[in-house]
Amino acid sequence: MRISIIIPLYLGRGVIGRCLDSLIDCRDDSGCEIIVIDDCSPDGAGEFVSSAYPGIRMLVNEKNIGYAASVNRGLSTAGGEYILLLNQDTVVETGSVVTLVRILEEREDIAAVAPQLLNLDGSIQRSCRFLPEHWDVISYHLLLAYLIPESRIFSRWRMPGFTHDEELIVEQPSFSAILLRRSTIEAVGLLDERFRIFFNDVDYCRRMAEHGGKILFSPAAKVTHQRGQSTAQIPLRKILDAHRGFIRYFLKHYHGAAYLLPNLLMAVLLVFSGFVRMVWQLIRHPFISE
Repeated sequence: MRISIIIPLYLGRGVIGRCLDSLIDCRDDSGCEIIVIDDCSPDGAGEFVSSAYPGIRMLVNEKNIGYAASVNRGLSTAGGEYILLLNQDTVVETGSVVTLVRILEEREDIAAVAPQLLNLDGSIQRSCRFLPEHWDVISYHLLLAYLIPESRIFSRWRMPGFTHDEELIVEQPSFSAILLRRSTIEAVGLLDERFRIFFNDVDYCRRMAEHGGKILFSPAAKVTHQRGQSTAQIPLRKILDAHRGFIRYFLKHYHGAAYLLPNLLMAVLLVFSGFVRMVWQLIRHPFISE
């Protein structure tokens, strides 16, 4: 098997069809397998895929285990030399999977390659980041990064000088669409399942860097991404998991006496920020149910 495409599925009934339809070339290729992991989606998305796309490999979780664990389940059964992680709310431009594979074939120094992501209106989605540091979290949650979005001080994490229209070695692209070598996964390991929804990609990119792996962003391949499609349906859980992911990431990678005070200050800020956001969400949507 040459290529394995792994797509976790949760609350994706309205988008998964477009995603799979965009992979028609891969579905007809005997050297490519598509693995969809139904994470107990309550909207019937898994049943829809099973009936409408009989050639897709379906894995059904007995309970909701989260994005990272679902990806890992797919990885444990994938047979491809190259592994494409893909979100359910994506549409892959024709030929882009082949382009990504060709890049890894030609660039032996690259551990993974990420395509250019586009918004639904065709504009470029700024999908790459630097790996975050404490100051990035502080400026982000104090809204300084929003007030001065092009600042290299307050918005460093978001790579304000990078327009995403040229190839570049990057630290952390979005995992909405990324192609990895099997050898990279064997060296780095699986996703850390403690990062249930958010920050598993940030953690993985850091671990790749620690193993000397380089990640290339290439606009030669394009994928349209409906950002936040599934998490928008679970806003309170999204806020909780995002803030918890921030804290867990820094406690994992910045430990020891030197980081005790920065970690404490950051955790206090994140807890307060998360509380405010959840209260605001409940005020705006008092009858929301998750």
